[in-house]
Amino acid sequence: MAVLARAAALLAVAGCYSPDLRDCTVTCATSADCAGSQVCGTDHFCAVPDKAGTCARATMPDAAMPIGDAGLPGDAPAAVDAAQPDAPALGALELVVMGRGQLVAGAHSCATDCTYMLPLDPIDVVAVGDADQTFEKWTVGPCVGSQSTTCTVTPPGTVGVKFHKADH
Repeated sequence: MAVLARAAALLAVAGCYSPDLRDCTVTCATSADCAGSQVCGTDHFCAVPDKAGTCARATMPDAAMPIGDAGLPGDAPAAVDAAQPDAPALGALELVVMGRGQLVAGAHSCATDCTYMLPLDPIDVVAVGDADQTFEKWTVGPCVGSQSTTCTVTPPGTVGVKFHKADH
């Protein structure tokens, strides 16, 4: 929990996820999507240069959801951090955003479609519309039909949201 609190504090200051977060936990299209000294590997995960491209080699159990938002094949296994054998099991949490706004999941925020590798624990995902946008509905995941802007999900899984222009 202290790691998440630290990451959240760094997020507030830097406007991005913490460079202290583990390798192989954030998908990327280019190195600009990665923090600190991390680069985007050929496997489309952020990692330090000497681990770049090796994230997808260590895999989660077969039940893990494949990652497809960053150009990986749909049957690609979910990655884990091979550098930390005692690390907790991780699962892919895919966030899908329609309209102008963002989904916030702990220390992670996403204004487009994103996938993060997170511990297999319930996490609150909060829908936050831009200044002229308002939450319309959950489009994918366990909260479809709910009017709450907070959805609790346990990775692996997908949560989608739709925002629309606010009525003034």
